[in-house]
Amino acid sequence: MLNDRYSPRQIREGKTALKQALTTARGLRSAGGEIPPLSPETVAGILIMPHLRVTNLEALVVYQDRAGGWIADIGLKKVPPGVADVIGTPGAAPLPNRAAAWAQACGLLAAITEADHQRKSGRNLMALALAAIHPQGRA
Repeated sequence: MLNDRYSPRQIREGKTALKQALTTARGLRSAGGEIPPLSPETVAGILIMPHLRVTNLEALVVYQDRAGGWIADIGLKKVPPGVADVIGTPGAAPLPNRAAAWAQACGLLAAITEADHQRKSGRNLMALALAAIHPQGRA
C-alpha cells in the first residue's frame, strides 16, 4: 500500500503527476519512436508483469533522497500479497535531477501503455518478456 511509504499529500500530488506523465508517455508512443518492451530481469519483475496495466496505476511520486539523488516511483492499486506494489527508477542508482527522474518515469509509462496495447491486440506479453530475457540461441 502506498500509504505505508508516502504521505497523503505525496499520494494526492502523485495522482495528478501520473495523469500528466501518462499524457507525455502516450505522446512518446504516438510519435512512432521505439518504445523498449517491458523486460523483467528478476522473479519479482516477472511476478509484477500481469499487474502492469494503465488501469492499475495509482500515483507517480518523484522525490529527492537523503543523498540528493532523484527517484521516481509508480504505485500500483492492486497486487496480490508478495508482489511489489511500486515500480520505478532504482533507489540504489538515483538520478541527478528531477527532470531525469521524470523522463525515466515517462519512458516506463510509455512501455506500460505499449504493453497494454499489445495485450489488447492479443499478444502474449509474458512470452515477449521471457524472450527479451532469453533471446533465442542463448539460455
